[in-house]
Amino acid sequence: MLKKVRRIFFFNLKLFITKLVNILLIRLNNTSIPNLNKNYISDLSWDHNSKSLLFKKNNDKFKIFRIDVTNAKTELCKIGAKFGTDKSPYNTQGARHSYTAIYDFLFSTLRNNKMNIGEIGIAKNSGIKTFREYFKFSKIYGFEFDQKLLKNAKKDNLAKTKYFHIDVSNKDNIFQTFKSTNQKFKIIIDDSTHMFDHQINIIKNVYSFIESGGYLIIEDVAYFRNLEIEYIKKIQKYLKYFSNIYFIEANHINKYTMHKEKITNDRLIVLIKK
Repeated sequence: MLKKVRRIFFFNLKLFITKLVNILLIRLNNTSIPNLNKNYISDLSWDHNSKSLLFKKNNDKFKIFRIDVTNAKTELCKIGAKFGTDKSPYNTQGARHSYTAIYDFLFSTLRNNKMNIGEIGIAKNSGIKTFREYFKFSKIYGFEFDQKLLKNAKKDNLAKTKYFHIDVSNKDNIFQTFKSTNQKFKIIIDDSTHMFDHQINIIKNVYSFIESGGYLIIEDVAYFRNLEIEYIKKIQKYLKYFSNIYFIEANHINKYTMHKEKITNDRLIVLIKK
């Protein structure tokens, strides 16, 4: 009993010191790793076999992965860097995320299949070009609000690639735009406004256009405490359409943000259709 009390006391002492240091580092525009919070503390329980406190995940509605891909320079990473997409950690033309390594892991066995792949938010068309080269036998669909970006993208004359105007702030417009394609998609990736409400709009209105076993991926999800729970609350009625939901934190030593506020938004939501 005394040993148990001692373990609990020293655990909480270390937790208090970590939190104190974390507060000081935040004031210096830095953070400690890991960032311990109340959710983890409430899910701690005593394990009699190992005589230690263990974290017991009680929420099975979503799963969280933290993956470091610094040592994974995939072919998709190289293609992404060539076309200057911020999805690649080797991009030299602006921001850098770590998504291409994750996508290569998820889709390398599918890349030679004939599929329909959609990207919402095309910017300078770099992501579309990347997917066009990687998925050689698939049809690529780009969705964008900015008419000028759409016009410029069409000038690239990419094979088996179509473009559509979309307004992700308008739920009905999202649904009708995807309906107009007359297609089911194996992969849909959202890289549009990165706004919470718009991401929810997309999840609620494109799920019916995804094949069974297909992927809906939301990019650039920001880091806020309990944000995963907020997403799940908003799409509660739609969870029945997905077999799995993963929040993936993609880390790489090269990742870089161009936000003035230095917002960290290197997370993905991966939803797999039933």
